Amino acid sequence: MVKSHILTSALLIVGASAFAPSSPVAFTRSALRMSDEEPVAEPVVQQSVALVPIKEDTVQFTAGLVGGAIGFAVGGPVLGAFAATATNYISKNDNEA
Repeated sequence: MVKSHILTSALLIVGASAFAPSSPVAFTRSALRMSDEEPVAEPVVQQSVALVPIKEDTVQFTAGLVGGAIGFAVGGPVLGAFAATATNYISKNDNEA
């Protein structure tokens, strides 16, 4: 029993050290600059890439999903199914009005 506690503690400590950097200097980079060259600023290009395009269908699906999750948390699977159906129906009617 004691051996299992010691082994578990040792594994937790060793496993946690895998997420800590070994030395903070290892991750720093600096650009090499010659004395005759002047630093050139690179143009900043900002692109917005959405994982899911925002369309009417995705908004309705998300509304049903959130309503179902809240209903499931409050009243279980039956209330979750009812809440998902109700919020999906409401979101479809709101967009048509």
